[in-house]
Amino acid sequence: MGPLYAEVAVDIVHRQLDQLFDYEVPAGLDVKVGSKVSVPFRNRTVGGYVFGLSGKTSMGKVKKIIVPKAGLLSAPAELMDLASWMASRYLCLRIEAVKLLFPPGNVPLAPGLIPSKELLEDPESFRVMLKRSPVRLRLLDQILSDFEGRGTVPLKEALGKSGASASAAQSLVKEGMLERSYVTRKPAVERSTSAVKDVILSEHQENALNAIGQAMARGGTVLLNGVTGSGKTEVYIRALKKAMAEGKQGILLVPDIALTPQMSDIVRAHFGSRVAVLHSGLSDSERAYHWYMAMKGDVDVVVGARSAVFAPLARLGIIIMDEEHESSYKQEESPRYHAREVAAKRAELSGAALVLGSATPSPESYSRAKAGEMVLCELPERVDGRGLPKMVVVDRRDEIKAGNYSFLSRRLKAEMDAALMKGGRVMLFLNRRGYSPLVLCRDCGYTMKCPDCDVSLVYHSDTKTARCHYCYHEEAVPALCPSCKSKRLKMYGVGTQRMEEELSKMFPGHGVARMDVDSTRARGSHRRILDDFKSGRAPILVGTQMIAKGLDIPEVTLVGIIAADMSLKFPDFRAAERTYQLVTQVSGRAGRGTEPGLVIVQTYNPDHYSLKSAVEGDFKSFYETEAKSRKALGYPPFAEMARILVVSASPSLAESAASSIARGIRKDAQGIRVLGPSPAPLSRVEGKSRWHILLLCENRETLAGKLEGLARGGEEHEGCSIRIDFDPQSTL
Repeated sequence: MGPLYAEVAVDIVHRQLDQLFDYEVPAGLDVKVGSKVSVPFRNRTVGGYVFGLSGKTSMGKVKKIIVPKAGLLSAPAELMDLASWMASRYLCLRIEAVKLLFPPGNVPLAPGLIPSKELLEDPESFRVMLKRSPVRLRLLDQILSDFEGRGTVPLKEALGKSGASASAAQSLVKEGMLERSYVTRKPAVERSTSAVKDVILSEHQENALNAIGQAMARGGTVLLNGVTGSGKTEVYIRALKKAMAEGKQGILLVPDIALTPQMSDIVRAHFGSRVAVLHSGLSDSERAYHWYMAMKGDVDVVVGARSAVFAPLARLGIIIMDEEHESSYKQEESPRYHAREVAAKRAELSGAALVLGSATPSPESYSRAKAGEMVLCELPERVDGRGLPKMVVVDRRDEIKAGNYSFLSRRLKAEMDAALMKGGRVMLFLNRRGYSPLVLCRDCGYTMKCPDCDVSLVYHSDTKTARCHYCYHEEAVPALCPSCKSKRLKMYGVGTQRMEEELSKMFPGHGVARMDVDSTRARGSHRRILDDFKSGRAPILVGTQMIAKGLDIPEVTLVGIIAADMSLKFPDFRAAERTYQLVTQVSGRAGRGTEPGLVIVQTYNPDHYSLKSAVEGDFKSFYETEAKSRKALGYPPFAEMARILVVSASPSLAESAASSIARGIRKDAQGIRVLGPSPAPLSRVEGKSRWHILLLCENRETLAGKLEGLARGGEEHEGCSIRIDFDPQSTL
């Protein structure tokens, strides 16, 4: 049999190396398509990934793959096809895509021992040989005993139990009785605290589960549009159990790392230890361990944020994407993929079902469902006959006319008093972290701004500094106005920090918890904050969009939305969509127990269609109005969109490059509509100017073909960085 050659992508991010190189596979090395290897490249050793195997090579002299010390890690072959698809779909380098398939750190391996084949075939003969060496015999027997139960035996453990030394183990390896191996060091895993309940499915849930079963049998996508509290999670669990019964595995995606502990807790209650967790909030060693367990087939379900879509499951039967509308499923760095698109492609490659769940589906998914490209299943009612919360709109303009300048309307303050008296829980939503969004001089109007970004600095009370939320520039607030030397430099506006402080004064004796990016930096902080809230130690929870999704706390009877129209002010075509989704999702946290829920919506714009539809719980009305507007403008989902962002330290270079790119595209537009160039809404970030161009086209392939040369560096613009983003979730 002749030599075997591997087609390898080397782990070097460079356009000129975006190709496959041939390497000879050493005899006896079990290299597969999808294996992570080490290879000699020029004058050094680099990582590499196997995309193909062949019995011949077109290259002359071919170097050999270097055998990794701890053995090969391999992703399923279909994932390599997925990486190649992503490179084409998102115009990124192949290596950028394939690196997403593997954990960032090394698998935590410890030295181990296993019996040799010869020892297993005739253990008694070897025992006779060691009768004059009782220490080595005890070690041999210990390995044989432990091996039968679990495979590789940790070296340290075997030596401790037998009282043998490392030299004794070494001699047994040298004599061919034992073989060196490796065993994973298991990180601490929290046990599930969720109880498994015997739930009877509603008719709508049964219909949804049947549709998912059909999709698992033949492939396809199911859009599960269920109101908040309608039992989508129970449908997910039943669908996963169905997959397990058929010998398959599943992936359950959540939009936010903060939601992973809650969802993994629920899943572990049903599937025990055969659950892995994958997300960027874990340490590198933890991620590597869970990835390794999935690769070995020791888990049935992987729970995680968007990167979990790449979990190395060889028997994938279902991918579930909870809260599929969330923009956090889009990666903002190259490759700028959307997990929903990647999940659909992976499901197609695996023959698996894809389930998209949401109370507020994205216009993209809903339009596809209406067009018959996926099955639409609706859960229009909450479980156990619980009603949706009552929604009350408070016009902030009326509050100001009445002399109330507090962030709490009179109605919301009264309802909070009543809810707390009854022992209920109150959630207050404000999508603005920090203490005050403005530091302003009352005499001359001077505003503290970031020196490197086109934004105002936000005052943070914990550090007593003004901070930029984009580049993290931070500075002390001066005693005098830098412009007019006035002492009347004041903090204006309300953020979550200020709310927490003032609520503690308004409601003495009732603890206040805060959940935002600042309060959840420490490990375990999400769980600690929620535990305080659930237990009643802090019955008032203030938070940003972190609290808008996924939280199922029966004691929550009142939700207050402090500034419901805040997101409408953003210069982004998705502003109305985001507003509808946020208000609906936050409202859905109320009334999930036996007590009815109440939601107070505070706004300066009560007549906007997104707010009116959210208050009325009418998704179809919102979609129809939004779709009509987008269709007239030729925006997604009725066209494909790409954004070209030009970034440079020089404002003139950024403008010149953007103008040149736009002119080049317009020369032969091929059905592409070009908007811009223009300064990006955030025109300067981290000291660099930003210009952008928006492209709209009915055909994705046409759009990609037009931009491929630009993405591959065919058009150079000195001093500028060019970023291409298909299906941008934000145009800021």
